[in-house]
Amino acid sequence: MLTKGAKFLMSTTLLSTLVIFSQCKKEDDVMPQSETSTVMDTPASETDKGTSTDSPTPTGRIAYVIKATEQVVDGAKLDLEPGCIITLEAGTRGPLLIKNIKGTANAPITIKNDGGVCTIKATSAYGLKTDGCEYFRLTGVSSSGQEKGIVVDGGQIGITFDRFSSDVELDNVEVKNCGFAGVMAKTDPSCELAANYSGFVMKNLKFHDNNIHDVKGEGFYVGNSFFFEGRDLDCGKIKPHEIHNVDIYSNSIYNSGCEAIQAGCVTQGLKIHHNKVENFGISPFADAQDNGVQIGEGSSGEMYMNTVMNGPGNGIIVLGQGNTKVYNNLVVNPGTHGAFIDNRGQASGDVAFVNNTFVNVKEGGIKSYNELVNNKFYNNIIVGSGEAFAYSNGATGDEQNNLTVATIEEAGFENANAGNYKLTATSPAVDKGMEAGVISDLANKARPSGNATDIGAYEF
Repeated sequence: MLTKGAKFLMSTTLLSTLVIFSQCKKEDDVMPQSETSTVMDTPASETDKGTSTDSPTPTGRIAYVIKATEQVVDGAKLDLEPGCIITLEAGTRGPLLIKNIKGTANAPITIKNDGGVCTIKATSAYGLKTDGCEYFRLTGVSSSGQEKGIVVDGGQIGITFDRFSSDVELDNVEVKNCGFAGVMAKTDPSCELAANYSGFVMKNLKFHDNNIHDVKGEGFYVGNSFFFEGRDLDCGKIKPHEIHNVDIYSNSIYNSGCEAIQAGCVTQGLKIHHNKVENFGISPFADAQDNGVQIGEGSSGEMYMNTVMNGPGNGIIVLGQGNTKVYNNLVVNPGTHGAFIDNRGQASGDVAFVNNTFVNVKEGGIKSYNELVNNKFYNNIIVGSGEAFAYSNGATGDEQNNLTVATIEEAGFENANAGNYKLTATSPAVDKGMEAGVISDLANKARPSGNATDIGAYEF
């Protein structure tokens, strides 16, 4: 059974604390909206990439400008009103710690570049770190339409949302050349009990339209890896905090040393969708950390419409607590299985893999160790010489309307050599699927488009 290796821990010394002044007055906080925490039983429209809820580019009066020479910005020393804008001075700067920036649910504070690209060059622990910040957005504003407005280059962690930070939106940022994770979001367990399970809940994380590449650890590392077993500390075994409502979408992640995306402790409302992953797990620092996209311990939700290509491990790995649906994903050239599923802790409910396409699997299509849940495998294409469905530890699966072939030619793809895995009219997958609650395909084409649902991620 796969286990997750110990994670990299680090501490930093703050270089200085600067006194900074505000240009706007804080008003009474707006009461936050109630948090939603339900996981959908059936998928939402797969044509929705989340753009209907993306925040518009902020405009208006700038409350404060963070100069390139500043290393620490403390919101407790500012008098910011909800909805204020803070800007990063254009040009190249060193690492930045942002503390105690607090908007409201109805009026988050925006932090953005202004007047050109802001490049953060980091040589030590982090490029940008938040401490005790909530209801805020970090966004890169592009001048050309091609570049990201904020670039974090180097550091062990590119961007880390730490120390009770919550309610975060991160978009249009490039993170590269990190010694560990590109983007991290969690407060690790400690003897400071307020940071632990039942003491703190991180919530409402939205990460989209970012470019994460050439990092030696995970691209996105959300939540602690050991939700159930916790961490052994001087004060005992401490369990990490929960995370509610995480939406990771429309990101590009390539050349990651470990998983491109890993989300653990997300007990409610996880969505991972419309991401492009390539060259994952290329230099893992521990065994079994060379996978593409991972739903980790304690997590449940949906993974859909992702493209995952080229890596030594499993394309998709699910270690969560059940009640998870994985659909309309394309996985090409995984080094082991197309997908691996296992139990961690108190798993229950269903794990459903529906309308996925797995190409050139080395060891097999889907391998299941999760005997505590109901596995449902419908309408999947599996191309490779290994076993299509493999079970261990007493796991079983309901396999219906799947297509298993040994070669790409047998699958009937349009042009696999050019990376086109859509179906031809003569493909044995056409009209051979079953209705399973997936209403469109990876290209946003309605299901069914013919006499019946097609098998795989694409409809003909």
